[in-house]
Amino acid sequence: MRKAVYAGVDWFRIPAALLVIAIHTAPLSGISEGLDAVVTYGLGRIAVPFFLMTTGCFLLAPCLREKPGSRERWNRFERKILLIYAVSTLLYLPVAWYAGNLPGNLSGAVRMLLFDGTFYHLWYFPALLIGGRIALGLGRAGYRKAITAAGILYLIGLFGDSYYGLSEGIPLLKGLYGYLFQISGYTRNGIFYTPLFLLMGASLRDTGKKVRRTDLRILIIGMVLLAAEAYLVFRLDLARHDSMYFSLPFVMYVLYQELLSVKGTAPAWLRNGTLCVYVIHPLMIVLVRGVARWTGTSAFLVECAPIHWLAVSTASFAAAAVYGVLCERSRWLWKRPAVRGKK
Repeated sequence: MRKAVYAGVDWFRIPAALLVIAIHTAPLSGISEGLDAVVTYGLGRIAVPFFLMTTGCFLLAPCLREKPGSRERWNRFERKILLIYAVSTLLYLPVAWYAGNLPGNLSGAVRMLLFDGTFYHLWYFPALLIGGRIALGLGRAGYRKAITAAGILYLIGLFGDSYYGLSEGIPLLKGLYGYLFQISGYTRNGIFYTPLFLLMGASLRDTGKKVRRTDLRILIIGMVLLAAEAYLVFRLDLARHDSMYFSLPFVMYVLYQELLSVKGTAPAWLRNGTLCVYVIHPLMIVLVRGVARWTGTSAFLVECAPIHWLAVSTASFAAAAVYGVLCERSRWLWKRPAVRGKK
């Protein structure tokens, strides 16, 4: 265990990672599509904003305050994300080829690399890089103006995402979004989605607000509103891609304050471990389905949605644990022993 100033943030990485896996496995779909829409694709959408706000809080905020060394730290972070994105792209290239999801032309390849991601979950990395640069630019004007501008971008994205059904009914907006979707398959990207949450996280840096009963009530109200909004979008069939909601930024602002207020200790592996889970879990979906076919247990491991989610989650965290052990051992093997002086 290591001392952690913000242990609440670190511990929340585990449920956030599990929610990401749930989004890609739909664990409640076998029970009720409406329940799955509310819980998985409504409340579960807090997962990615949480990771973005964490980046904003601990990496972007020092840059906006121009603390010494913070810009170089951000540049190292960008290089790390680029490396992870490149390695992940190579890792999933055979799967994308087998599934027939590779682009057929240069423009499609550029769109995939910059916006849609080289595999369905890898959109996060280019979105983080592009959104980070936009947030850095907006942040020079101060948090109030920056968050206002990012909020406007979010609203534009919102009507191309969960509320596209409304935009589609207006010819002018349908045409504008049509052009936009030629550049990016979704408005949930580095331009419209990530800057707001990065800047929100940065603005909450060092708030350290104590949990009060009124705050928890506000959070509960926000979660109820988010669930109701998700159900409304589902029932009215408005979504082109249900990841952006009016109530989501409000919920995240309150939730993240609560997480920042939780002090204590957290395991050192949580940060890189949950990142590994995020990268590896689609491969674990393929692995679980392959094992289920080979053992004749598809009815249990795949068709039973909650069990499928549990199996994929277990395999993903196990793979992340193995990766962590191998990394630690490789550091130990390559560590140069200290040279003892002669007596």
